[in-house]
Amino acid sequence: MKSLFLFTFAAALVLPAAAQGPPPPASVTVHRSGSPGKTNGWRSIRSLPLSEEFVSLDGRFRIALPKDIQGFGALSPKQTGTTASGQQFTWKFAEGEVVMIYLDFPDSKLTGSSADLDRITSNTKNSISKRFPKATLLYENQSVLNGIPSSNLVHDLGGNEGLVTTQLYLDKTRLYRINAAFADRAAAAILNPTFKTFRLISQAEVDAELQKKYESMKPPPLPQSPVVARLTSDAQEESLKGKVKKVVEESEDRSGAWSLQGKKLDSVTYYDQTGALTQRDSYDSQGNPFQIIVYGYIDGKRVSNSKTIRYEYDPPPMAAPLAGGVKQETARDIRYEYSFEYKYEIGKLTERQMIYNNGKKGMRYVYMHSPNQVEELIYTADGKLNQRYLSVLDAGGNKVEWTAFGLANFDIYGDRKYKYTYEFDGAGNWTKKFTSHEITEDGVKTFRPYSVDYRTITYY
Repeated sequence: MKSLFLFTFAAALVLPAAAQGPPPPASVTVHRSGSPGKTNGWRSIRSLPLSEEFVSLDGRFRIALPKDIQGFGALSPKQTGTTASGQQFTWKFAEGEVVMIYLDFPDSKLTGSSADLDRITSNTKNSISKRFPKATLLYENQSVLNGIPSSNLVHDLGGNEGLVTTQLYLDKTRLYRINAAFADRAAAAILNPTFKTFRLISQAEVDAELQKKYESMKPPPLPQSPVVARLTSDAQEESLKGKVKKVVEESEDRSGAWSLQGKKLDSVTYYDQTGALTQRDSYDSQGNPFQIIVYGYIDGKRVSNSKTIRYEYDPPPMAAPLAGGVKQETARDIRYEYSFEYKYEIGKLTERQMIYNNGKKGMRYVYMHSPNQVEELIYTADGKLNQRYLSVLDAGGNKVEWTAFGLANFDIYGDRKYKYTYEFDGAGNWTKKFTSHEITEDGVKTFRPYSVDYRTITYY
C-alpha cells in the first residue's frame, strides 16, 4: 500500500486586484498521515454514510462528511501571506485524510465565473507539478454543481506518494477547496458522491440558525431585587458616564493576524438604571455569540448564571477523569453559578472574589490604585498569581496604555504592551478606540496599528 499524504496550503490561490493572468502558485506543505496499512483508530472512508452531514455556519456550507472533525484552524492574512482569510477543517480516516479550506479574497477581481475557476484550476495543477515532478493527472472535470462553478482533479503523485483528489468551488470572492489524500483509487472514488453533496447556505439561513442557537442557550433572567448595595456600580467600574442602558462593542483588525477581517461583533452589555449589569453577551473570534451571562441578586448576594454556545470549529473539551475515583461533591445552589464579594478602599474597588455555588472560592481579582494607574492581579482558586496587568489612565479613567506581564507557568507570550487613542461622544464615553501594539524590530521597540474598536452606546 502506498504512503498516505495530506496537502495543506500555507498560501492562498490569490487573484490580486490588478492581476489579469492566473494567480501566483500556492505554497504546498505535505504531512504524512500515518504508517501504511494502519488505521490509527480512525473510521474507514468506506463506512462514510451520505446521510451524515457537516454544517459550517461561518463557512456557509454543508457537505456529507462526519459532524465530528479532527482538526480546525483559523487562517489569517499573515498565515496565508495575502489579504485572504478563512478557516480549515480536517477529517481523518483509516485510509487517509480530508482537509477543507475556505478563503475570502476581499480585494480581488474574482467574480465567481467559470473563467476565474479555470485560472485557479490551472494554478492548482501547476503547483502540484512543481511540488511533485512525478505527479500524473488522472482525471479532470469542470462543471456547475448546485449553481456553483466546480472543478475536480485527481493526481497520482508518483512512487509511493499516494493519490490526491482536489475539489474546488468558487462562490464570487470565496474559494472552497477540498484536498483528499489516500493510498488507493477506490478510496478516492468513494469521495466523488460526497463532493456532489456540497451546498451553500444563504446568509439568511445562517442568521436564523445563529438566532435560534442564541435563544435556546440564553439563561433565564435572575431576580433584580432586593438590591445588594455597593459603593460603585458596574458601569462606573467600566468608566462609563451617564445613564448607560446598552453598549455594543465591535472590533476590526489592523494587524493582519485575525482570521476574520472587517468589523466583527465583540460584546453586547446591558445595564439597569443604577448602572448594575443585567446581561453580557460575548462573541468569539469569528463574531458569533459564545457566552451569555445574566446577573441578579439571590439571598442578599450578587450572583450570575451563564451558558456557552459551541460551533463546528469549537468542539467541547473532553472531561478529564477524576483522580482516585468519584469524589463527593459539595451541595450546590442550582439557582445560580457564581456569587461575588467586593472590597473597597477610599471609594474604589480593590478586590472582587468569585465564589462557586457550592461555597468554594474561585478566581480573585485585586486592583491596586495609584495616581493615573491601576495594577490588576488575578489569582486562581488555590491562591496562585495567574495574571498581572498594568493600566495607565487618562483624566477620564480611560486606558491610554496597557501592559500584560508574562508569568512563569501561565503565560507563553511574554510581556505585551498596547497604547490607545479615542474618539468620544457628548457624554464623554469613547465610541472609537485605536489600538497599537508594541513590537521589536532590529532591537528597536516601536508601536504598530493592531485594531480599531467601536462602541454604540444607548442611554436611558
